[in-house]
Amino acid sequence: LAVDPEAYPADRVRQCIASIRGRSRTTIELAQRVAVRLDRRHIAKDDAKARQSIAKDLAGFRATLRAVHEQLAALPEGAWEPARLEAELRSLAAARGVGAGAVMQPVRIALTGYAVSEPVNELLMAVGREESLGRLAAAERWEPAGM
Repeated sequence: LAVDPEAYPADRVRQCIASIRGRSRTTIELAQRVAVRLDRRHIAKDDAKARQSIAKDLAGFRATLRAVHEQLAALPEGAWEPARLEAELRSLAAARGVGAGAVMQPVRIALTGYAVSEPVNELLMAVGREESLGRLAAAERWEPAGM
């Protein structure tokens, strides 16, 4: 997979494993999912459901990611924890007059390239603050055909 887990803090690697262990059917799948959470080069580019979700409303996808990035970037460093992240995303959804899934799904896709993952607040924790914010900003430029 070309990801050296020793290149990352051990706590982060353990957090990535813990966040997806119950959702992985094989050791290979677990390793692939950990790689995605540690290194953005492993973000999926071929998930049909993710592409379809982006293509359905590209402008909305991008606007949601911008709004999430703005809201999460404003959080103090110590506030990057699961309950607070979930509350921020739900608050943003309410402010935009949409369901929580309409905010969380674009975040999930931006962080992993997949339409399915662990709860988004746990995913944000596993990926980490700076990397999550970087991935959100980068995904604003994605095109559905070439993610």
